[in-house]
Amino acid sequence: MRSFLCSTLVLWVLSVTVTGLIEVPLLRHNATVRATLLYRGIPKRFHLFQYYRRWSSPWTTQTRAEVSYYDTALQGGISSIGEYYAVVLIGGQTFRVQVDSGSSTMAVPMVGCSTCRKNDFRYDPARSPNKDRSHAIPCQPNTCRPHTCGFDGCKVCGPNATCCSMHRPSDCGFSLRYGDGSGAEGSLMHDIMRWVPQLESPVVFGGILTDTEGFEQETVDGILGMAYPLLACNPTCTETPFDSLVRTTKIPDVFSICISESGGRMVLGAYDPAMSSSGVEYAPLSLSRPPTYYTVELGNVVKIGGERILMPDWSLGIVDSGTTLIVMSTRAFDTIRGAIVRNKTLCTNVPGLCHPSSWFQPAGCAKLTEEDTNVLPEIQIFVGHRNAEVQLTLRPQEYMISLQVSGPSVRTFRCVGLMVMDRLSGGIDVILGNTLMMRYTTIYDRANSQIGFAIRSRNCGGDFDACETMPSCEACSSSSQCAYNYLSDTCSSELSGVSWLQFPLCQGGWCLCRAMRLWSNVKGAVLLVAMVATFTIIVSACAPQATRDELTPLIH
Repeated sequence: MRSFLCSTLVLWVLSVTVTGLIEVPLLRHNATVRATLLYRGIPKRFHLFQYYRRWSSPWTTQTRAEVSYYDTALQGGISSIGEYYAVVLIGGQTFRVQVDSGSSTMAVPMVGCSTCRKNDFRYDPARSPNKDRSHAIPCQPNTCRPHTCGFDGCKVCGPNATCCSMHRPSDCGFSLRYGDGSGAEGSLMHDIMRWVPQLESPVVFGGILTDTEGFEQETVDGILGMAYPLLACNPTCTETPFDSLVRTTKIPDVFSICISESGGRMVLGAYDPAMSSSGVEYAPLSLSRPPTYYTVELGNVVKIGGERILMPDWSLGIVDSGTTLIVMSTRAFDTIRGAIVRNKTLCTNVPGLCHPSSWFQPAGCAKLTEEDTNVLPEIQIFVGHRNAEVQLTLRPQEYMISLQVSGPSVRTFRCVGLMVMDRLSGGIDVILGNTLMMRYTTIYDRANSQIGFAIRSRNCGGDFDACETMPSCEACSSSSQCAYNYLSDTCSSELSGVSWLQFPLCQGGWCLCRAMRLWSNVKGAVLLVAMVATFTIIVSACAPQATRDELTPLIH
């Protein structure tokens, strides 16, 4: 599921060899808070509270093991970014796709999209170097799921009631719809996806031809679902990108994600202990048959400040990198709030907590000092069942998320990282989103149907320059923390050399990437003509000179 904060975060997939880990730095993109936030099913507005008192209140070092797996870096932060995305190549073309362990579909904008956000990256099958593997999925019964036309709004029917693309009826159609009404539709496409330079796999994905307002977030083009295949039926069922990667490259069926305020990392095929400062505790996944989400039992209980609280609507939860907060029912939220506000000491010491217009509400933000925040109670969530139960502890500075609001001066608020959303689908009671994952590195061990948690280390164990790994001018310019060099065709985090001329270094929207590609093509053509002319001159100079007698017949 996608996050509610209008902000973004780059995720890079890198190769790791047996000689050690190839690391990527975590860049921060300082996004601005919008008055209204378009996102599916999660409140679209912040509530900012500020109370005034009349009185005043008086790194760890990590040893890295040598390992062999694939590594991904996440950039950004939960309050400034919120949405974690990967920069990947599909058909040799750059895309920024949100990493979402709560869905399974891959979808990016395609040329011809009439409603897509301006200046996004769009897939063009004509530009793919994989001519024999780049094509639309035909709307035929052997490639497109029969008896699906008429469902989920599909209006164009093919043979055996296959669902065809409304815009390209010869293509198999796809459609995504979310709880707030946002969505996208278009054609199913096939091409090669490059996760890292050393790692490619075939992928079937949705080429978006129309979408609704709010589907594409700023600086993110599409979505990369990392859940199980049953969720990739829209309505034709496709192999998920990660399943394709596991099948074709034989990497282990596991991935792990670590996120922090300023970024994070994802590891494909394994888990890197450097991402954590504690050991891993595993809980069994409570999977449906066939599996869909990464579902865990919650045991109908939490602890708040050490007190055991029975919880309504707290039986099953999913662990989801695509949701920013912890999402629960109104009854569950009211139970947690009630356990906190009935503490008279807290009411005395924390401004506004027990006020009739208390800030402790969904999307509620308060101007709190560090001391105010730290006296709030810890919340313990129990994942798994009694024989394999993991206790996950959220400290107040973790469930009270820092948020900076711009204005005449920058103000820092603390926002409740718990959200209300009734009528969750699929029998799910709770979504454990980035509020929890900011505290714990999460290991999705699909091979053993279990999920692991370990307290994350500082910066997820990463200390490296992500800009240097950007594969293109477009990818480099998508981050305000990177500068692109026209002359060397490289990307760097060194911004001091960027002048007002934006040459030879450029930054962000000032980079003219398309003009650069055109110039490269012209430069290549000029170079080719120059080489041919030079070769012709050399051959002419070296060839034996004809005598006048030999030329005489030609003169006649």
